[in-house]
Amino acid sequence: MRDQSNSPEQELVRKVSMYLDNELSLEAQINFLQDLQKNPNHREIFDKERSIRKLIKNNLPNKKASPTLIDSIKEKIKYRIPPV
Repeated sequence: MRDQSNSPEQELVRKVSMYLDNELSLEAQINFLQDLQKNPNHREIFDKERSIRKLIKNNLPNKKASPTLIDSIKEKIKYRIPPV
């Protein structure tokens, strides 16, 4: 159920995020893309958000966790999850 307090702009931003995160159904994706074709303002907002995400992805260092850290996390999880 949609929250009635969302403004149309907030709803658009939510849909843009969901689309970029691959969280929309196929039908919702098609409807969203059709909306972008019909509405230049919506397309501009979409393009800006996509550009921001690309900028962040391309400019933040992608560091991997050390094997020691990974093992430590796994051990902590193993002792906190009760056996089935």
